[in-house]
Amino acid sequence: MKLGSNNTKSNRFLAGTDEQRAEDIMKFFQDPEVDVLLATNGGAGSIRTLTLLDYEIIRNNPKPIVGFSDTTSLQLGIYSQTNLKSLTGFTCRDIEESDELDSLLEDSFVNCILNNNYDVIGGETVNSGIVTA
Repeated sequence: MKLGSNNTKSNRFLAGTDEQRAEDIMKFFQDPEVDVLLATNGGAGSIRTLTLLDYEIIRNNPKPIVGFSDTTSLQLGIYSQTNLKSLTGFTCRDIEESDELDSLLEDSFVNCILNNNYDVIGGETVNSGIVTA
């Protein structure tokens, strides 16, 4: 696992300036050892990096992006320029309390990244009810 070089920087509520965060994103896309970009947090401010990215480099070094919430703007912005697909998923906050990932979350994540079919068995009902079309 690699963290962005600006990960510990602070610019108000963001991890560094827009330019610093865009620089980290581009380094990850250019790094042959990086297979997946996983947002470590919700991605507030990620929309502000879109004009600072080199979409040709991203297009030539496609890697899945995993995130949710505000990261969606980054994912959709990159998709609009490169057709790079991404995943709505967890962030590192989902594992920071226990230092491990729930097995269902881990299985579904790994299978999605590898583009494998899989079955979800088990789970719990969050909101019961009847669905109609």
